[in-house]
Amino acid sequence: MSKSTCWDVLYRTCRILLKMNSVFKIISWPIRDRAHAIMEAFQEINGFEGVIGCIDGSHIRILPPRDHPNSYCNRKIFHSVSLQGLCDNKKLFTHVYAGEPSSIHDSRLFEKSDPFEGIQTGQFAFPHDSHMLGDLAYNLSDYMMVSFKSNINLSNRQENFNIKLSQIRVHIENAFALLKGRFRRLKFMETGKLIGKAEIMVGNRAELTYWISFKTALIQSFADRRDLDCLVQELTRTHPYKNESLLNFGSRLQLLRSNVVQRISNDTTITNEQKLCHITYLDKTALNTFIAGCSDLLRNNMHLRKPKTLEDALAYVNEFENF
Repeated sequence: MSKSTCWDVLYRTCRILLKMNSVFKIISWPIRDRAHAIMEAFQEINGFEGVIGCIDGSHIRILPPRDHPNSYCNRKIFHSVSLQGLCDNKKLFTHVYAGEPSSIHDSRLFEKSDPFEGIQTGQFAFPHDSHMLGDLAYNLSDYMMVSFKSNINLSNRQENFNIKLSQIRVHIENAFALLKGRFRRLKFMETGKLIGKAEIMVGNRAELTYWISFKTALIQSFADRRDLDCLVQELTRTHPYKNESLLNFGSRLQLLRSNVVQRISNDTTITNEQKLCHITYLDKTALNTFIAGCSDLLRNNMHLRKPKTLEDALAYVNEFENF
Protein backbone atom coordinates (compact mmCIF):
# COMPACT_ATOMS: atom_id res chain seq x y z
CA MET A 1 0.00 0.00 0.00
CA SER A 2 1.40 3.41 -0.94
CA LYS A 3 1.87 6.13 1.65
CA SER A 4 -0.76 8.37 0.05
CA THR A 5 -3.31 5.55 0.08
CA CYS A 6 -2.53 4.84 3.73
CA TRP A 7 -3.14 8.49 4.66
CA ASP A 8 -6.37 8.49 2.65
CA VAL A 9 -7.60 5.43 4.55
CA LEU A 10 -6.67 7.09 7.84
CA TYR A 11 -8.56 10.30 7.03
CA ARG A 12 -11.61 8.39 5.83
CA THR A 13 -11.61 6.28 9.00
CA CYS A 14 -11.47 9.38 11.19
CA ARG A 15 -14.30 10.99 9.22
CA ILE A 16 -16.37 7.84 9.69
CA LEU A 17 -15.71 8.02 13.43
CA LEU A 18 -16.87 11.64 13.46
CA LYS A 19 -20.04 10.70 11.57
CA MET A 20 -20.65 7.85 14.03
CA ASN A 21 -20.28 10.33 16.86
CA SER A 22 -22.88 12.64 15.33
CA VAL A 23 -25.35 9.74 15.26
CA PHE A 24 -24.57 7.83 18.46
CA LYS A 25 -23.44 10.86 20.53
CA ILE A 26 -20.39 8.99 21.83
CA ILE A 27 -18.74 12.31 22.67
CA SER A 28 -21.51 14.66 23.78
CA TRP A 29 -22.28 17.25 26.41
CA PRO A 30 -23.83 15.55 29.48
CA ILE A 31 -27.47 16.35 30.10
CA ARG A 32 -30.27 15.22 32.43
CA ASP A 33 -29.62 11.86 34.12
CA ARG A 34 -26.12 11.55 32.71
CA ALA A 35 -25.11 14.97 34.04
CA HIS A 36 -26.57 14.11 37.44
CA ALA A 37 -24.70 10.77 37.52
CA ILE A 38 -21.40 12.50 36.69
CA MET A 39 -21.87 15.05 39.46
CA GLU A 40 -22.69 12.32 41.98
CA ALA A 41 -19.65 10.26 40.95
CA PHE A 42 -17.27 13.21 41.32
CA GLN A 43 -18.79 14.12 44.68
CA GLU A 44 -18.21 10.59 45.96
CA ILE A 45 -14.45 11.01 45.42
CA ASN A 46 -13.87 13.75 47.99
CA GLY A 47 -17.12 15.64 48.50
CA PHE A 48 -16.56 18.25 45.77
CA GLU A 49 -20.05 19.17 44.59
CA GLY A 50 -21.50 20.17 41.24
CA VAL A 51 -18.69 19.03 38.92
CA ILE A 52 -20.01 18.27 35.44
CA GLY A 53 -16.58 17.75 33.90
CA CYS A 54 -12.87 18.60 33.91
CA ILE A 55 -11.31 20.73 31.16
CA ASP A 56 -7.73 21.19 29.98
CA GLY A 57 -5.63 21.62 26.88
CA SER A 58 -2.81 19.60 25.37
CA HIS A 59 -0.22 20.05 22.63
CA ILE A 60 0.22 17.76 19.64
CA ARG A 61 3.71 18.17 18.18
CA ILE A 62 3.81 18.85 14.42
CA LEU A 63 6.26 19.88 11.71
CA PRO A 64 6.44 23.66 11.25
CA PRO A 65 3.65 24.57 8.79
CA ARG A 66 4.46 26.65 5.72
CA ASP A 67 1.99 29.39 6.61
CA HIS A 68 2.49 31.36 9.85
CA PRO A 69 4.86 28.85 11.51
CA ASN A 70 5.46 31.16 14.50
CA SER A 71 1.78 30.96 15.42
CA TYR A 72 2.21 27.24 16.00
CA CYS A 73 5.22 27.59 18.30
CA ASN A 74 4.09 27.08 21.90
CA ARG A 75 5.54 28.25 25.19
CA LYS A 76 7.71 25.12 25.34
CA ILE A 77 9.37 26.22 22.09
CA PHE A 78 8.17 23.50 19.74
CA HIS A 79 5.55 23.55 17.00
CA SER A 80 2.18 22.07 17.84
CA VAL A 81 -1.56 22.39 17.50
CA SER A 82 -3.84 22.85 20.47
CA LEU A 83 -6.21 20.20 21.68
CA GLN A 84 -8.92 20.98 24.26
CA GLY A 85 -10.81 18.25 26.03
CA LEU A 86 -13.57 17.94 28.61
CA CYS A 87 -14.00 14.61 30.39
CA ASP A 88 -16.29 12.98 32.95
CA ASN A 89 -15.55 10.91 36.06
CA LYS A 90 -14.76 7.83 33.93
CA LYS A 91 -12.12 9.78 31.96
CA LEU A 92 -14.37 9.63 28.89
CA PHE A 93 -14.35 12.72 26.70
CA THR A 94 -17.61 14.65 26.60
CA HIS A 95 -16.32 17.39 24.30
CA VAL A 96 -13.21 18.04 22.20
CA TYR A 97 -11.93 20.96 20.16
CA ALA A 98 -8.81 20.74 18.00
CA GLY A 99 -6.73 22.49 15.36
CA GLU A 100 -5.99 25.98 16.72
CA PRO A 101 -2.38 27.30 16.76
CA SER A 102 -0.62 26.41 19.99
CA SER A 103 0.41 30.00 20.70
CA ILE A 104 -3.19 30.65 21.76
CA HIS A 105 -3.70 30.78 25.53
CA ASP A 106 -5.96 28.10 27.04
CA SER A 107 -8.56 30.67 28.05
CA ARG A 108 -8.67 32.08 24.52
CA LEU A 109 -8.87 28.54 23.10
CA PHE A 110 -11.89 27.92 25.31
CA GLU A 111 -13.55 31.12 24.11
CA LYS A 112 -13.19 29.93 20.50
CA SER A 113 -14.63 26.47 21.20
CA ASP A 114 -18.23 25.29 20.97
CA PRO A 115 -18.91 25.11 24.73
CA PHE A 116 -18.22 28.82 25.23
CA GLU A 117 -20.61 29.82 22.45
CA GLY A 118 -23.12 27.22 23.63
CA ILE A 119 -22.98 28.60 27.16
CA GLN A 120 -23.83 32.09 25.90
CA THR A 121 -26.80 30.81 23.88
CA GLY A 122 -28.00 28.31 26.48
CA GLN A 123 -27.27 25.29 24.29
CA PHE A 124 -24.77 23.96 26.85
CA ALA A 125 -26.60 23.82 30.15
CA PHE A 126 -25.22 23.51 33.69
CA PRO A 127 -28.01 21.92 35.75
CA HIS A 128 -28.19 22.41 39.52
CA ASP A 129 -25.52 25.17 39.50
CA SER A 130 -22.92 22.73 38.18
CA HIS A 131 -19.57 23.79 36.75
CA MET A 132 -16.42 22.63 35.01
CA LEU A 133 -13.07 22.35 36.78
CA GLY A 134 -10.05 23.95 35.15
CA ASP A 135 -6.56 25.08 36.06
CA LEU A 136 -5.46 28.68 36.54
CA ALA A 137 -5.22 29.18 32.77
CA TYR A 138 -9.01 29.58 32.78
CA ASN A 139 -11.02 32.46 34.18
CA LEU A 140 -13.20 31.97 37.23
CA SER A 141 -16.89 32.21 36.35
CA ASP A 142 -20.31 30.80 37.21
CA TYR A 143 -19.60 27.75 35.04
CA MET A 144 -15.81 27.45 35.55
CA MET A 145 -14.23 26.64 38.90
CA VAL A 146 -10.47 27.14 39.28
CA SER A 147 -8.07 26.88 42.20
CA PHE A 148 -6.77 29.72 44.35
CA LYS A 149 -3.48 31.20 43.16
CA SER A 150 -0.57 29.78 45.11
CA ASN A 151 1.46 33.01 45.01
CA ILE A 152 -0.60 34.44 47.87
CA ASN A 153 -0.85 33.35 51.48
CA LEU A 154 -3.61 30.77 51.52
CA SER A 155 -5.66 29.78 54.51
CA ASN A 156 -5.97 26.14 55.49
CA ARG A 157 -9.46 26.15 54.03
CA GLN A 158 -8.21 27.51 50.70
CA GLU A 159 -5.36 25.00 50.57
CA ASN A 160 -7.81 22.18 51.26
CA PHE A 161 -10.02 23.51 48.46
CA ASN A 162 -7.07 23.43 46.03
CA ILE A 163 -6.17 19.88 47.05
CA LYS A 164 -9.71 18.62 46.51
CA LEU A 165 -10.01 20.43 43.20
CA SER A 166 -6.71 18.91 42.00
CA GLN A 167 -7.88 15.43 43.02
CA ILE A 168 -10.85 15.85 40.68
CA ARG A 169 -9.14 17.78 37.89
CA VAL A 170 -6.48 15.08 37.47
CA HIS A 171 -9.11 13.07 35.57
CA ILE A 172 -8.58 15.17 32.44
CA GLU A 173 -4.80 14.78 32.67
CA ASN A 174 -5.27 11.02 32.95
CA ALA A 175 -7.66 11.09 29.99
CA PHE A 176 -5.03 12.80 27.82
CA ALA A 177 -2.42 10.28 28.98
CA LEU A 178 -4.72 7.39 28.06
CA LEU A 179 -5.40 8.94 24.67
CA LYS A 180 -1.73 9.43 23.77
CA GLY A 181 -0.82 6.04 25.15
CA ARG A 182 -3.52 4.34 23.10
CA PHE A 183 -2.73 6.31 19.92
CA ARG A 184 1.01 6.91 19.76
CA ARG A 185 0.62 8.88 16.53
CA LEU A 186 -0.55 11.82 18.67
CA LYS A 187 2.98 12.08 20.08
CA PHE A 188 4.01 13.61 16.76
CA MET A 189 2.05 14.23 13.57
CA GLU A 190 4.15 14.71 10.46
CA THR A 191 1.35 15.33 7.99
CA GLY A 192 1.26 18.85 6.58
CA LYS A 193 -2.54 19.13 6.43
CA LEU A 194 -3.74 21.01 9.50
CA ILE A 195 -7.37 20.13 8.80
CA GLY A 196 -6.33 16.51 8.58
CA LYS A 197 -4.54 16.81 11.91
CA ALA A 198 -7.71 18.05 13.58
CA GLU A 199 -9.75 15.23 12.06
CA ILE A 200 -7.25 12.62 13.23
CA MET A 201 -7.08 14.05 16.74
CA VAL A 202 -10.83 14.31 17.21
CA GLY A 203 -11.35 10.99 15.46
CA ASN A 204 -8.91 9.32 17.83
CA ARG A 205 -10.74 10.78 20.79
CA ALA A 206 -14.02 9.40 19.50
CA GLU A 207 -12.41 6.02 19.04
CA LEU A 208 -10.84 6.02 22.51
CA THR A 209 -14.11 6.90 24.26
CA TYR A 210 -15.95 4.36 22.16
CA TRP A 211 -13.32 1.72 22.94
CA ILE A 212 -13.58 2.20 26.68
CA SER A 213 -17.37 2.36 26.81
CA PHE A 214 -18.44 0.02 24.05
CA LYS A 215 -15.56 -2.36 23.33
CA THR A 216 -17.80 -5.09 21.97
CA ALA A 217 -19.70 -2.67 19.74
CA LEU A 218 -16.43 -1.24 18.43
CA ILE A 219 -15.17 -4.67 17.44
CA GLN A 220 -18.43 -5.36 15.64
CA SER A 221 -18.45 -1.98 13.92
CA PHE A 222 -14.84 -2.12 12.76
CA ALA A 223 -14.54 -5.84 12.08
CA ASP A 224 -12.94 -6.80 8.78
CA ARG A 225 -15.81 -6.64 6.28
CA ARG A 226 -13.83 -8.05 3.34
CA ASP A 227 -15.11 -11.22 1.78
CA LEU A 228 -13.32 -14.55 2.14
CA ASP A 229 -11.69 -14.41 -1.29
CA CYS A 230 -10.11 -11.06 -0.44
CA LEU A 231 -8.71 -12.37 2.84
CA VAL A 232 -7.27 -15.47 1.16
CA GLN A 233 -5.73 -13.25 -1.52
CA GLU A 234 -3.99 -11.22 1.18
CA LEU A 235 -2.61 -14.42 2.69
CA THR A 236 -1.31 -15.44 -0.74
CA ARG A 237 0.29 -12.10 -1.63
CA THR A 238 1.88 -11.17 1.69
CA HIS A 239 5.64 -10.55 1.56
CA PRO A 240 8.23 -9.97 4.27
CA TYR A 241 8.94 -6.32 5.06
CA LYS A 242 12.36 -4.86 4.46
CA ASN A 243 14.77 -6.12 7.17
CA GLU A 244 11.95 -8.14 8.76
CA SER A 245 13.00 -11.42 10.35
CA LEU A 246 11.53 -14.60 8.90
CA LEU A 247 10.16 -15.55 12.31
CA ASN A 248 8.22 -12.29 12.48
CA PHE A 249 7.05 -12.76 8.89
CA GLY A 250 5.85 -16.23 9.83
CA SER A 251 3.99 -14.84 12.83
CA ARG A 252 2.15 -12.39 10.58
CA LEU A 253 1.16 -15.22 8.29
CA GLN A 254 -0.09 -17.23 11.26
CA LEU A 255 -2.27 -14.30 12.29
CA LEU A 256 -3.65 -13.85 8.77
CA ARG A 257 -4.37 -17.55 8.51
CA SER A 258 -6.04 -17.53 11.92
CA ASN A 259 -8.36 -14.70 10.85
CA VAL A 260 -9.43 -16.57 7.73
CA VAL A 261 -9.88 -19.84 9.63
CA GLN A 262 -12.07 -18.08 12.17
CA ARG A 263 -14.19 -16.61 9.38
CA ILE A 264 -14.63 -20.08 7.87
CA SER A 265 -15.38 -21.69 11.24
CA ASN A 266 -18.17 -19.18 11.87
CA ASP A 267 -19.73 -19.73 8.45
CA THR A 268 -23.00 -21.62 8.93
CA THR A 269 -23.64 -22.06 5.20
CA ILE A 270 -20.99 -24.76 4.66
CA THR A 271 -20.59 -28.26 6.10
CA ASN A 272 -17.87 -29.39 8.48
CA GLU A 273 -16.25 -31.39 5.67
CA GLN A 274 -16.08 -28.27 3.52
CA LYS A 275 -14.62 -26.29 6.42
CA LEU A 276 -11.91 -28.93 6.90
CA CYS A 277 -11.11 -28.80 3.19
CA HIS A 278 -10.82 -25.00 3.27
CA ILE A 279 -8.62 -25.03 6.38
CA THR A 280 -6.29 -27.65 4.85
CA TYR A 281 -5.95 -25.44 1.77
CA LEU A 282 -5.19 -22.41 3.97
CA ASP A 283 -2.46 -24.31 5.83
CA LYS A 284 -0.81 -25.16 2.52
CA THR A 285 -1.22 -21.60 1.22
CA ALA A 286 0.37 -20.09 4.34
CA LEU A 287 3.29 -22.54 4.06
CA ASN A 288 3.88 -21.77 0.37
CA THR A 289 3.71 -18.01 0.99
CA PHE A 290 6.28 -18.33 3.76
CA ILE A 291 8.66 -20.42 1.65
CA ALA A 292 8.35 -17.92 -1.20
CA GLY A 293 9.54 -15.17 1.16
CA CYS A 294 12.67 -17.07 2.21
CA SER A 295 16.14 -16.68 0.71
CA ASP A 296 17.18 -18.99 -2.13
CA LEU A 297 19.32 -21.07 0.24
CA LEU A 298 16.54 -21.53 2.76
CA ARG A 299 14.01 -22.18 0.04
CA ASN A 300 16.14 -24.98 -1.42
CA ASN A 301 16.64 -26.50 2.03
CA MET A 302 12.90 -26.29 2.64
CA HIS A 303 12.24 -28.34 -0.48
CA LEU A 304 14.59 -31.00 0.87
CA ARG A 305 13.08 -31.01 4.36
CA LYS A 306 9.52 -30.97 2.99
CA PRO A 307 7.75 -29.25 5.93
CA LYS A 308 4.05 -30.06 6.07
CA THR A 309 2.88 -26.93 7.90
CA LEU A 310 3.92 -23.34 8.46
CA GLU A 311 4.83 -24.28 12.01
CA ASP A 312 7.23 -26.96 10.72
CA ALA A 313 8.87 -24.38 8.47
CA LEU A 314 9.22 -21.88 11.32
CA ALA A 315 10.81 -24.55 13.50
CA TYR A 316 13.33 -25.28 10.75
CA VAL A 317 14.14 -21.57 10.30
CA ASN A 318 14.70 -21.23 14.03
CA GLU A 319 16.98 -24.26 13.94
CA PHE A 320 18.81 -22.93 10.86
CA GLU A 321 19.39 -19.47 12.38
CA ASN A 322 20.70 -20.94 15.64
CA PHE A 323 23.04 -23.39 13.88
